[in-house]
Amino acid sequence: MRKEKLRKKQCLIIAMSILTVPFNNIHHVQATETDQQYRNLEKLCLVWGYTKYRHPVFLSGQKDWDEELLNLVDPVCEASNDDQVNEILYEWFEGLGSTDYGTDFYDMSWENADEDDKLFLADTTWRDDPECLGEDLSSALMEIDEVPTIYRGNAPMFITRNQISIASFDNEKVLNDFDFSDKADRLLGLFRMWNVIEYYYPYLNILDKEWIEILDEMIPIMLEGDDEHSYCMAMEHFTAQLHDAHALYGYAGVLEEYGEYSAPVRLIQAEGKYVVNLVYKDCDLQVGDVIVAFNGRPIEDIIEEQKQYISITEDDKILNQMEGFLLRAKESDMDITVRRGDDEISVKIQGLSLEEDQAVKVKEKEPYEVLDNNIGLMNPSVLADDEFSDIMKKVKETNGLIIDLRQYPKIGNWINKLAEYIKTKETPFCRSIYNSPTIPGAYLTNYVETSGGKQVPYHYEKPVVILMNERTQSLAEYTIMMFRDADNTVVMGSNSVGSDGNLAYLYAPEGNILQFSGIGILTAEGEQTQRIGLSPDIYVEPTIAGIREGRDELIEAAIQYIEKKSN
Repeated sequence: MRKEKLRKKQCLIIAMSILTVPFNNIHHVQATETDQQYRNLEKLCLVWGYTKYRHPVFLSGQKDWDEELLNLVDPVCEASNDDQVNEILYEWFEGLGSTDYGTDFYDMSWENADEDDKLFLADTTWRDDPECLGEDLSSALMEIDEVPTIYRGNAPMFITRNQISIASFDNEKVLNDFDFSDKADRLLGLFRMWNVIEYYYPYLNILDKEWIEILDEMIPIMLEGDDEHSYCMAMEHFTAQLHDAHALYGYAGVLEEYGEYSAPVRLIQAEGKYVVNLVYKDCDLQVGDVIVAFNGRPIEDIIEEQKQYISITEDDKILNQMEGFLLRAKESDMDITVRRGDDEISVKIQGLSLEEDQAVKVKEKEPYEVLDNNIGLMNPSVLADDEFSDIMKKVKETNGLIIDLRQYPKIGNWINKLAEYIKTKETPFCRSIYNSPTIPGAYLTNYVETSGGKQVPYHYEKPVVILMNERTQSLAEYTIMMFRDADNTVVMGSNSVGSDGNLAYLYAPEGNILQFSGIGILTAEGEQTQRIGLSPDIYVEPTIAGIREGRDELIEAAIQYIEKKSN
């Protein structure tokens, strides 16, 4: 329980203080003023966030929730003990006014749902602890425990509906006078983002750390700096704790940290190494080179450092999010150590500037092509609705079909239509984790999506192979889930990224935008996909030797599979 964690943390802080003072002062050790300040601010974040998403004066937009927090920071910081903080927060809560919502109409979707379809992820156990908050504050917060259905057009969060509920934070303001040197403004940024994740992140229960621990880590970090770069890099670090490949914090100055220049290559993962798969500028790097070190630093050390600021799902799936930063420097002269065959050599190259990198044009794939032995190949990244019908007329005559979802599919109705061609029956393929419209921190998982079984010109009965790897993410994963239980269909490759669901967007008070997965995706059976990714039916991974020879070993394996099935 959170209250137990808070007490354990306080004991740890005091114990660490005892160990670091001279022996002759040991009897006079108490928690330092700084420790007390951190505890005060943690409590402020919890109480303000809980109240922000429940109190009628905020849900109706009558009071400015940001201004309320900014006014509380100094007195809370200056409080010398827990009782003083509790009194300050209680008087603030009472000063907000009546907790009468003006209605007793409650959304019944939560009450009517099966228990197996309910998730409550936010930890609000601290609210029920008078020893932590004091009797008055704890009782006051209980007044807004249940929130009825009221108009939320001016609230800090309101629900937009398509087929399921999606949280919108469009009423969060950007402060034109945001001061990066002001501790209250800096804490507002942290507390806004922390509480959004606490109450509206559907994957809160599969993070590496308890979310309260992240708050404890971030408060000192946020208070240490006094400029834009320190603030924004702290926010990048915060975002990385989500382990969500969708999660981004839009700080343009992040290039100051890594540099403007990048090596002119694309990488692929093979045999646990990062291997050059494409070179798009004349230099001494070669396809098949294994990256060992960059500018004198082992590639493993660079990855470990960048994991502090880039949100990745798991350590073995970094390329989608991290590739653009791995081989990046502040100067164009680069020294890259590679393993080429049995030799380890140093290669000196000139990196590309940001403008040169953006101007690079890689040869575009064809939406559809026919390979040897009359096997069709679909490239979803360039497949458009207006050409889909003609492509399916050609597919009808093939001996098998490969759908390459190592690439991100172009959005369109063709995805649903293709499912109908290869699936003779309508079947469930996923269920969503979506927000309760009125209960912060609560989610339902009873919306199940289906695909296939519709009337189409023909049902494709030849073997179908779907390719995926550690770059397969989001819509590509969703598409595989939609297709994979079709007749005569297998998924081949390696585990996908594990990041799926519609995006949510939040303006931070300084103007950058945090994006993250706002809806969760489970299998139709309710099993986790986030972070762990989808698993293939047949595991195939490229080899370093195959990459060096210019072969696509997954395509080769797919062709062999189809030929064997066709004979």
